[in-house]
Amino acid sequence: HSTRRRIAVNRGNEGGWILIASVVLLAPVAEELVYRVYFQSMFLRLMRSRWAAVFVTSFLFMIAHWTVVPVGSKHALMAHVALALALGASDERTGRRGVPIVMHACFNAFNIFLTFVIMPVAE
Repeated sequence: HSTRRRIAVNRGNEGGWILIASVVLLAPVAEELVYRVYFQSMFLRLMRSRWAAVFVTSFLFMIAHWTVVPVGSKHALMAHVALALALGASDERTGRRGVPIVMHACFNAFNIFLTFVIMPVAE
């Protein structure tokens, strides 16, 4: 998608490294605070079911990522659902916000790694 393409094009300059840091460090912290602390906690209070809250929050996570996945690759949203379910489950099982943040950061870092491996260096 466009962020991965921008990273591939700018991999050799400081703008690329700032974008990588944002994707690997800032986005997981911000998104996990929104989805686990706010949404998942809110749905838990409303539904009184930990797993229902995880499922609804995971669905919202997928919807939020709908626009960043290219039209021909919407099947990739299933990876987002699986990730969101794992993040929500880890939050519920451990009660520690740092666990889903680190998992999310690792997922994003792996995708950046794939970007470097798959996308050719811009000339």
